[in-house]
Amino acid sequence: MTTRRAKLLEATCRVIALRGVRGLRVEDVAAEAGVSKTLIYYHFRDRAGLVTSALEYVNDRAEGYVGGADEDDIPVRDLLLALLAAEFQDDTAVRENSAVWGEVRGGGRGPPA
Repeated sequence: MTTRRAKLLEATCRVIALRGVRGLRVEDVAAEAGVSKTLIYYHFRDRAGLVTSALEYVNDRAEGYVGGADEDDIPVRDLLLALLAAEFQDDTAVRENSAVWGEVRGGGRGPPA
């Protein structure tokens, strides 16, 4: 993934974490990333493409901090504890990931724009 695209997705995750999926506006992502809306549309075509890409990005990012916890030789209890510990880290990316997926699971009922 290009650095520019990753920065746009990070900005998208921050906006979703603050405003919710329903409150996500391309203008807000552009302001958060310090770029023009045109650049976002160039990389993601439309708002739906931006949201879809952000969800994929969150999944990929989460694999970085839960990696290794999916080994078959780990007892189920230890696997569960490792996954839970990974989700409760005091890390910005982990908090944003949780907020983004919480919004998706909750039907995107965050604050309206």
